[in-house]
Amino acid sequence: MEETGKQDDPLREIKDRLAELNQKSYYLLVALSFLFVLSGRSNNGDWQHDLPIKVALTFTTFAAVIPLQDFVPKEINCLQLIRWFKVVVLILASAFTLYWLWTSF
Repeated sequence: MEETGKQDDPLREIKDRLAELNQKSYYLLVALSFLFVLSGRSNNGDWQHDLPIKVALTFTTFAAVIPLQDFVPKEINCLQLIRWFKVVVLILASAFTLYWLWTSF
């Protein structure tokens, strides 16, 4: 019966989803960091070439590193706002990453 109570708790669901988004953000941040380092060796100092990946790294850093959950009340509305912020920022980071991948090589 405890499992049913946990599944019905919307606050717990949002917190679990935020944990998943944080994990995805960290993975993306590590992958983008490697791509950025590797691209720096091949672009001969062209800063415009790196601009999309820098923007993607910035957005991913906002989603992964800033501990927004620690600075807002633990209410459903506040946590849902943080969740949507992270989703939008990760979508933007993914779009800039794809743009960089398709235009850089």
